[in-house]
Amino acid sequence: MVEFLYTGDYGSPLHEAQETNDASVAGSTASDDDLLQHVYLNSIADYYGIKALAELSKAKLQQASENASTKAALLDAAKEALGRTGDTTLHTMLAEATAKNIRQYLDTDQLAELVGNFGIKILRNIIAAEDTMRSNITHLLFELEVERARHKGAEARSAQIVENINNCMKTLEERKECRNQSCRADFNCYIEQRGQAFEPLFVLRCAECRCRH
Repeated sequence: MVEFLYTGDYGSPLHEAQETNDASVAGSTASDDDLLQHVYLNSIADYYGIKALAELSKAKLQQASENASTKAALLDAAKEALGRTGDTTLHTMLAEATAKNIRQYLDTDQLAELVGNFGIKILRNIIAAEDTMRSNITHLLFELEVERARHKGAEARSAQIVENINNCMKTLEERKECRNQSCRADFNCYIEQRGQAFEPLFVLRCAECRCRH
């Protein structure tokens, strides 16, 4: 607190000790104890109405919560914050940080102490509903991809059928007689359907000698 009044900032005593022993390690990872320190200083700022200290403590708490090494540390800080400070924005920040990893906190006694057994049941039901929704979405996305592939295949087959018929019609327009030189009949022809029913192929044949064109 005194350090903040003189410098507008405050540091961690633990980190200062680390700086003395190993400068390369100092500041690399926020200590779990820092979470409680920021809560304590926020409670002082809230009590005395020191806005600058309140904002600084929240900023430092935000960073420290992201670097907390154990899941218990964040819940310890949340418990202290609810009991010590009336800064609701700090409460919201801790709630959001907890919510990001809520699954790992569900089986801890600390979370039950914070929200009660009924709150735990509510959270479990919310997570179960979320899991079901995600599973349904995954299934629907899979079905959508299957349907897209089916539709794309149908479009390709339709295009192939149209192209095949157009080729038959073009041949019919261009040819005036059967290409079978031994066929002396008038060039009457028909279109023969071959291939599968879902992907037919069409062939132009002479009606007299059945020569393929």
